[in-house]
Amino acid sequence: MENNFLEQKRKGEKILFSELLAAPPSDDVLIELFPNTLTPNRPLVTQRGLEVLKLRLEGLRQSEIAERLGLKRGQVTYASTTTKNCLHGNIPPYIDVDIPSLRRILGMQQKERTGYILLSELLRDMPSDEELLNLFVERGNIIRAGGKTPPTNQDLRLLQMRSENQSYESIGEKAGMDAGDVRHQISLTIMRIRRDLKIEADVPELYRPRKPLSQADQAQPPEPRPDISKKRLDVLSERQREVWALHEQGMSSAKIARELGISYMAKEGSVVKYSQEEIKTIIDLAFKGARSDPALLDELQLSHTELTQMEQLFRREDVLLGLEVVFNGIHPQKPSETNPLFEAADRYPIEYLDLSARAYTFLIRSDRYGRIRTVADLLRLSDADLSKIRGLTPYSKSFQEVKCKREKFVEDFNAGKIK
Repeated sequence: MENNFLEQKRKGEKILFSELLAAPPSDDVLIELFPNTLTPNRPLVTQRGLEVLKLRLEGLRQSEIAERLGLKRGQVTYASTTTKNCLHGNIPPYIDVDIPSLRRILGMQQKERTGYILLSELLRDMPSDEELLNLFVERGNIIRAGGKTPPTNQDLRLLQMRSENQSYESIGEKAGMDAGDVRHQISLTIMRIRRDLKIEADVPELYRPRKPLSQADQAQPPEPRPDISKKRLDVLSERQREVWALHEQGMSSAKIARELGISYMAKEGSVVKYSQEEIKTIIDLAFKGARSDPALLDELQLSHTELTQMEQLFRREDVLLGLEVVFNGIHPQKPSETNPLFEAADRYPIEYLDLSARAYTFLIRSDRYGRIRTVADLLRLSDADLSKIRGLTPYSKSFQEVKCKREKFVEDFNAGKIK
């Protein structure tokens, strides 16, 4: 078979990629089929890489591939990634990628579609589950346990009844389902048909409201929506409003700092601290959005019951306490603008501390907490923050020097030596 591939190449005949995967040739043959222009003596695609690719296209996971081929999981990951990267954009003209799922993985344009193109055609012919499964594979999808699933004939029947203007309640009675489950399944089916089968949803009856608005309702003007942005700005300080207004204009952090005459760290600190009640509001909004998006639940492979259990977990007191720490660790509370120490320290550049060249370089080159340009920027960092700056490891000379100079500045300020 290996000689047949080389013979086909010599004659200028097309070699099907499916045949290569059915019986992967040796590396010596693959060097001839996939020439490596950079290192001619090394194969661009290996036999092991094709074996891994074949099992991947069959829907096996990396752990299952490793077990079947007697490899470590890291070897499977490396072979899979390397093969994909080498094949991307490097398919010789005499090799025909005839596997739709592989064309999708490599980012290649799919061949001319045959069969169903419109949803109305599906509802007209009502193909069987087996036909829908074949169509699912032809459109470049991979069948694997726990992965995406194709729509079924039963799903099409739900769409068909809905397109006949039947209510969700009457459909549920005929199908033995709850009305809410019917609505969810119809929405999920339409999403799968459009995303996985690449079929246009051309049935407007599926999107029309069941009960049209009366003339009185249509004539009534909609209620004005409250200006939420103004409400949100009410909780900000005057400095935070200034920062937010410039941020909305598209200005960078550095430009905002120069415009307002403040340090970069002061700008970054203009963030409202998150309370547990605000975090609960964020959790409610997130899970409410997830429930209203069937496509997201399908992508996450979560049921409504699992989503509810997850929401209850996030609202536990111990979890909320941890989230509060995480949120405010990312967006720390800004020191008070009225603190005279910080007001004074903001006027002194970092050079005032007369640090050694080594410690000074570590500070000004660090961008972990933004640019450190004033003494105030340094005072806003805790000892734990300082220890995370590259070069300022705990108990190092530079770390101890920065701590001492910082404490000396505070002592001088308290003694009235710094105005």
